[in-house]
Amino acid sequence: MTSFVSEVTASPIKECGAQPPSAMTTLAMSTQIQMMTGNELARALGYEGVTGAFRSFCQAAGIKPLPGRRDCFDPIAVRRKLDDLQGLSSTSMTLVEQRRARNGT
Repeated sequence: MTSFVSEVTASPIKECGAQPPSAMTTLAMSTQIQMMTGNELARALGYEGVTGAFRSFCQAAGIKPLPGRRDCFDPIAVRRKLDDLQGLSSTSMTLVEQRRARNGT
């Protein structure tokens, strides 16, 4: 029988560059923010990896890595940028911006 701690540390964590914590609960692991590396994003967008063409596309699309984490991207922000490029988003305002526009502040 294995201990809970060894089961948690043995499970894969999908967090950009993170090391598995030693005593994290299953619930806490399931609610972690999911990030993706530049290589994962490049492959998801059809590139062989992080190449000059991929970097040029990201720059043209306005896709930027997280501040202070050069190779870590927020998939939600990337999806929003891609939707904006394709004209799929009904509004490009964040929830805070929508509230401020409604309240006039």
